[in-house]
Amino acid sequence: MTKTETFSNEDLDPVFRELGAALYVCQAFEHSLCYLLALNAHNQRPNEPAVASASFDLHSTQTLGGLIKSLKKQLVIPQDFETKLTETLQLRNKLVHGYCTKNASCFVAPKDRLEMIKDLKAITRTIRKNDLEVCRVIDRFLEKFGLSTEITKEWADETWRMLNFMPPDGKAPSTH
Repeated sequence: MTKTETFSNEDLDPVFRELGAALYVCQAFEHSLCYLLALNAHNQRPNEPAVASASFDLHSTQTLGGLIKSLKKQLVIPQDFETKLTETLQLRNKLVHGYCTKNASCFVAPKDRLEMIKDLKAITRTIRKNDLEVCRVIDRFLEKFGLSTEITKEWADETWRMLNFMPPDGKAPSTH
């Protein structure tokens, strides 16, 4: 691209869309860790109904690094799982702490923007994969209570339908 060539904000939309997706999976990963810590709190003190909610609220104020430290204090973490936690923390920090400013020159050229998109998609895939590992641990906790993430997803879907006045089949009610 020569100095006289220009680009528009719309040219940046695909990059920001992928950046948003990557940041979303980072937040989902943090949420999964908060949920896991809450389940562990409930497991430790099953006769105290509010302990899981209080644990979730407490941990949801922590950074990802803080969540990982809390997890290590409370659970025995296998080395391969710890590696995935560390990898996710590093990728999250790469995104949050300067990804756009460090890659500012890449916003100009279409080829460089495509490389950023490729990089962001790879980051998103890795964090999603690592989040699935956390969900597997969550499932093991839920099994103790006769539940699974699939069952809780169904409950969440049903609750959403009820709150949005949707019938159980998910189809909008007729307005006639």
